[in-house]
Amino acid sequence: MEFVEFKAEHVEQAVRILKENYREEKRRVPALPEFSIGAELLQSMAGNHLGVAAFEGERMLGFLTCKGPFNAFGIPGVKGVFSPLHGNGAVSEGRDKIYAHMYQSAAKKWAAAGAASHAVCFFAHDEVLKELFYQYGFGLRTVDAIWNMEGIRMQVSDENVTFRELEQKEFALAYPFYRKNSEHLRESPIFFRHPTKGLEEFLRDVKEEGDRLFVAEVNGRAAAWYMVSKEGESFITSTSDMLNICGAYCLLEYRGRNIAGGLLHFVAETLKNEGYSLLGVDYESFNPAARGFWPKYFTPYTNGVVRRIDEGGIMEWKYR
Repeated sequence: MEFVEFKAEHVEQAVRILKENYREEKRRVPALPEFSIGAELLQSMAGNHLGVAAFEGERMLGFLTCKGPFNAFGIPGVKGVFSPLHGNGAVSEGRDKIYAHMYQSAAKKWAAAGAASHAVCFFAHDEVLKELFYQYGFGLRTVDAIWNMEGIRMQVSDENVTFRELEQKEFALAYPFYRKNSEHLRESPIFFRHPTKGLEEFLRDVKEEGDRLFVAEVNGRAAAWYMVSKEGESFITSTSDMLNICGAYCLLEYRGRNIAGGLLHFVAETLKNEGYSLLGVDYESFNPAARGFWPKYFTPYTNGVVRRIDEGGIMEWKYR
């Protein structure tokens, strides 16, 4: 194997590898849409001097590139890089060895650029990569999951529970749920530094981004909330018949009564009646509430793993 810098002239072969990797995952997750993967996904990362490509003669075996460096986790002075789902791939034969060598080569570039946080997203059912990244010191952080909104009906026994979509003039009703979700993400064992927007910023962003807000109410009091967005965390979510849950919270006193599940069913029925066929969600794997709820209905299709390397090693590589 030969390893070279990932450049624009490598994009065509990289797209072919990415398409095959996607077909592999779709065989395990049939809900994934038929998706046309284009070169534009990779162009911005080609030639940024942070990627590598593996070759055997003229044949590409794999590629690993990234976005960044950027300020990781909002922590001053901590730089990170991220290889998104479309930023890496390899042929099936010898995939573990190909990725091992590619990461070794790419990590030198990342460390030299001052990045101590290395994050990589790959398909969830690739057990070879799960084991490899585990052995290389990475831990699971994020999951993207998908649901075709079929086959599940959530029964809510409490006749005092109602579900509805908020009108724009009512969006402020959802703000307390947004705040509670932000507070929840800061708690143990999540420890996610989640900046909380003020009410005016929250309302402006929701309206500008075209997000939709749904609530469950018990005797007229809001008990649970979902925010549904067009955009998700992977390139797959850009398909026209898919929307994505990008915010959710149920008040503690209403948990265990299937209110969150009932609201999810209401959202699904509403979207299906509008012609949508897929619903996505992304969540932190170390969020106990999310890990216990979303997999009941959604099938994971990506894993996002992260490694924090020794900053002492960073200083050494930056000046090589």
